[in-house]
Amino acid sequence: IKAMNAIFDFEKNFWNIIAIFVAIIVPLIILLIEKKIKKLNYYIAYNYPLIDINEEVKEDFEIKYKGELIKDISICEIFVENVGKEISSNDFEEPIKIVISNCNFIFSVELLDCYPEHLNINIDVDNDSKHILIQPLLLNKNDFFKFKIVYEGKYSNIEVQSRIKGLKKINKIHILKKSKLKTNFEATIVSIIATLFIYYFFKSELDFKTVIFIIAFTFGFYFFNRKIIINRFKND
Repeated sequence: IKAMNAIFDFEKNFWNIIAIFVAIIVPLIILLIEKKIKKLNYYIAYNYPLIDINEEVKEDFEIKYKGELIKDISICEIFVENVGKEISSNDFEEPIKIVISNCNFIFSVELLDCYPEHLNINIDVDNDSKHILIQPLLLNKNDFFKFKIVYEGKYSNIEVQSRIKGLKKINKIHILKKSKLKTNFEATIVSIIATLFIYYFFKSELDFKTVIFIIAFTFGFYFFNRKIIINRFKND
């Protein structure tokens, strides 16, 4: 009987150790993998007419720019963020290019915010090709910039393109909040689910200290990410 109890206790402790190991190591592995992958995202905060006139009376209005009639004026805000490995200026084969379909003329491009504050961003407007060019620059993980564009044309599709070493394309995201909170916290949640599953599967009793440790570990990751998010987006 003592031998059987010893085997049972060993098996129980073994799987407890494995569960704790999973809770700690899985998020760290995911974090290390993310650090080795280059990933650049862009998000279109809004894109709509600057002046919205009812179609029935639109012909009665005239909008001029430097003496020339223009039909439609639109405004958009674009957010670009490095969520992966560091991208150096030498990694760029060509500048970051903002392509706006159905754009006839670009009136202005205004830098609204960036992180870090001293990020050197050079923006060129090419009205011949109707493109906005952001010259190669160093982008560390979590660096970002956002800018506002006023252009002639009906609001339509906008793409952010570039040719960057080790990066297939710049990813368009549709929900900025999800992108901000994704990373370590979600990875930690997955690891906790895996940990609890192991406990449940092997019918092990949940040790109070272990539960407290897992919860503390989870919220440690959460507040670490939350601090970064608050620092980066306090001006939003």
